[in-house]
Amino acid sequence: VLRDDLHRLLAHADDSSNGARVDAGAGALAATLMDAPEQSFAAGDAIGAYVLERPLGEGGLGVVWLARRQGNAALPPVAIKMPATTGGTRTAAERLSREGAILAALNHPNIARLIEVGVHGTGADAAPFLALEYVDGQRLPNYCDSRQMPPEARLKLFVRVLDAVVYAHSALVLHRDLKPGNILVTTNGEVKLLDFGIAKLMDNTGSAGSTQLTRLAGR
Repeated sequence: VLRDDLHRLLAHADDSSNGARVDAGAGALAATLMDAPEQSFAAGDAIGAYVLERPLGEGGLGVVWLARRQGNAALPPVAIKMPATTGGTRTAAERLSREGAILAALNHPNIARLIEVGVHGTGADAAPFLALEYVDGQRLPNYCDSRQMPPEARLKLFVRVLDAVVYAHSALVLHRDLKPGNILVTTNGEVKLLDFGIAKLMDNTGSAGSTQLTRLAGR
């Protein structure tokens, strides 16, 4: 059915009179294929030693929740990153496992640190999760704009971002997703680089080898 739908759309690709209608059909088809599965988690659920409080965000293959360690509310909250559903997907699980391995090797004040790697569920529903440092902050441009910072002050903050990137490169890690949403600044002015979910490992020649996982993530 999908093949037939695509051939039907392609057959009308050069028909300007039907262009808008074809685009709408393609968009609807894409939206159907890309619909995120219904989430399997809710506030109050236990994930490893943590209790979920509220969702912080989600991407194509995973979701991030604010959480606290069970039985010790005095400890700082953490960000729990995991597949969006209990079943998850193989690609999401592989990416999380890979991100955990990369973060475990990184220790820099401007990179959100890894606290724990765990597994939630058993059997077919088992999926890895990452407990990460929770960064309560604003995206870098928003932080600068809200304080009407002059160019010199903005550049000083950006140098800290570059320090984190250079450090990651020295550890043979390419982030590959540097954007405002992955660079937060706390109220104390601390810069934190987030989300190494599609990072790539380089060999000692500086070459980043391609894998099926990173090719999918790159697309």
